[in-house]
Amino acid sequence: MIGEFAALAAALCWAVSARLFRVLGSAFSPLALNFWKGLLSAGLLLAVSVVLFPPIEAPGAVWGWLLLSGVIGIGLGDTFFFQALSKIGDAQSILIAETLAPVLTALLAMAWIGEWLSWQQWLAVALVIISVDVIVRIHKPAALTLF
Repeated sequence: MIGEFAALAAALCWAVSARLFRVLGSAFSPLALNFWKGLLSAGLLLAVSVVLFPPIEAPGAVWGWLLLSGVIGIGLGDTFFFQALSKIGDAQSILIAETLAPVLTALLAMAWIGEWLSWQQWLAVALVIISVDVIVRIHKPAALTLF
């Protein structure tokens, strides 16, 4: 039951934050918005971690990979997401992001761990992407589309 509540809470957070960041996106550039969000988040995470958890000892390489992951995922990913919010709106941005996330995960799984999808699974991926493109075109004909 905890998983279901966590999934619903995550969806609620996505919806609220996308709406909030879209409003803030009219006042700040995506890069500035992401910088301040990251600075606030890192500060809060550090404060909570210091209070609630014991220090973790890890090799320097582990911290390096963690930092690289944050730069790519949070630094680049969120900046591009905020740009999409300001250009095509929150509903379309979330629709596209949530549709492409599994595809990118499958591609990374192929590259990093050698996990391959069957042709039926790739057919399903194509069907979902085409369907999302149709929905985006219907709701915003002048907006950015996938194809």
